[in-house]
Amino acid sequence: MKIYIILLVTTFLFTSCSQESQYSITEIYGNGHKKAIELTEGGQLIKKVYYSENGVEKSVEIYDQNRLVNRWISGKIFVLSEVFTEYFGNGSLKKSGYYVDGKMNGNWSYYNRHDHLETERYFFNDKPTGIWVSYDEYKQVQKMENYGNIRSNGQFIEYYLSGQVKEASFYNNGNLDGMYVRYHENGEVKTSGQYSQNHKESL
Repeated sequence: MKIYIILLVTTFLFTSCSQESQYSITEIYGNGHKKAIELTEGGQLIKKVYYSENGVEKSVEIYDQNRLVNRWISGKIFVLSEVFTEYFGNGSLKKSGYYVDGKMNGNWSYYNRHDHLETERYFFNDKPTGIWVSYDEYKQVQKMENYGNIRSNGQFIEYYLSGQVKEASFYNNGNLDGMYVRYHENGEVKTSGQYSQNHKESL
């Protein structure tokens, strides 16, 4: 069953600590599903999240003074996972998502009894993460909430404000796992090493 969400660029305003937060769906796929969401505060870009056509987070970018400071590129941990589904008594889909080792991971979609998508939520090992989106009965965005970003599975890249890569690392199940490299601002390697489950491996 496919739920088509007809969305133009959608914007929401929230006020917190005199900072105006604005969420915008800035790109959509041909089927109407969200492709990218931007979060700005005080008119400056803070965060941008990119999604696949089925709602999976592909990458997350964090900005400071409108300059990219880090990028998270998600790993493909759900490719071989079976989608969990639960249904109402009338046969309509109630919710769907992924369990990994008995814990909620990735994107979860929740529906009402009339097959309308109500919310899209994101988790890592049962912990909320990402931008949650709520829809009204007309399939229009009603609310967005930012739950931060957990380094779960994938690659993390940090940048100097000059745009030069500052750090590149890989994570697996929330742990530093794989090659780690830290650079000077001139591009020369400052330190590097191979990690396994947060522990540096000796050469």
